Amino acid sequence: MKVETTKSHRIPSKLTFTLLTLAYLLSWTPIVAQPAAVFVRLVNSPRAVGMGSGALLLTDQESIFYNPSAMALYHLNANASATSPFGTAWIPILTDDFRLRSASLTYSFMRNQAKTSAFSLGLLFQRFSYGQVATLNMSGQPNGTSKPRDMAVGLTLGYAKTGAFKYGFGITTRYINSNLKGSGGDLFTNATASAILIDAAAMIEVPITGSKTEEKQVSLRASVLQTLIGSNLTFIQVKNADPSPKINQFGAALSAHWGPPNLRSMSLLASAQLDRDVSGATNNLSATTRAGLEVGFYEMVYGRIGAFSSDSGEPLLKSFGAGFSLNGFLKLIHHNQLDATVANNDFPFWRSVDVRFDYAKIRTLNNLAISGTKFWKVSIAWRR
Repeated sequence: MKVETTKSHRIPSKLTFTLLTLAYLLSWTPIVAQPAAVFVRLVNSPRAVGMGSGALLLTDQESIFYNPSAMALYHLNANASATSPFGTAWIPILTDDFRLRSASLTYSFMRNQAKTSAFSLGLLFQRFSYGQVATLNMSGQPNGTSKPRDMAVGLTLGYAKTGAFKYGFGITTRYINSNLKGSGGDLFTNATASAILIDAAAMIEVPITGSKTEEKQVSLRASVLQTLIGSNLTFIQVKNADPSPKINQFGAALSAHWGPPNLRSMSLLASAQLDRDVSGATNNLSATTRAGLEVGFYEMVYGRIGAFSSDSGEPLLKSFGAGFSLNGFLKLIHHNQLDATVANNDFPFWRSVDVRFDYAKIRTLNNLAISGTKFWKVSIAWRR
């Protein structure tokens, strides 16, 4: 996005710096380096951030934001899930009021009696707030404050089936709306825009050894996501519209579990991901690579490390994180009372509810705006 200062409108320095900083930090994300609507590609999942900001291969309740086919696979084993609207403070070296908030609700239906397939439906909401910005009059004097923001609402549909292997398909449609106007309309001129963004994805998971009922299970997971439609946005009467974030993503992961099915003593997830910009908006950034490792113990405590780098020549950024599952904790306490052969409906209520807390941080490096950013989130899921 190009921002021009005219005699009648002076751009508040904080917002100017924010837009430039976003363009810079987004060179680490799988999108074009343009501030308009790129917030929908910012990874706001602490689990994913801890693993190098790669969310494509994760099959959890937050996958609704990043991979509709992964959401469908998750709902082979879950009824509904919700993520909290707690906001992550971005660009901490500047201020703590740039926040990315996200919330979602997902549900699966039309399962067959054998529980081998499911359709899933999800609703998502995202909002990036630029904090409170002082507005200026024509003379450059302060005349009030404004809270510019970007927002997206989306609908996700998915289908997944399991048998000798698992596979899923999904599609997500987002309506994006950006508003950088002041309360009196004098922050920017014509600084509103909207667009439609549609992503489609597919995922397959093939067992290498073992099965879900055995002591050890190892599987290979692969996924691809492609932007089908990304309409343009135009800000501040700029003739050349900013393209919405259009990408292709490819990834593979190795997943392994050890221990009895009712309480896995250890789990491992190693993933690698490549994100390519297909919008043609940048010349110095065309691809971002990501890699991550997650180790879990007794489905309760998780540790994560990751790294990601773009082809723009910037230093390698590293990340780390941790997670805690209340459901895993309760399963560990009551593991002697659990019987994997009993129908899930006979399990106590706490077996159906999982509350999770996840935390992640990107390693601090000098002169990199995104470094040092911390992520944390509480989420709840109702399992089958």
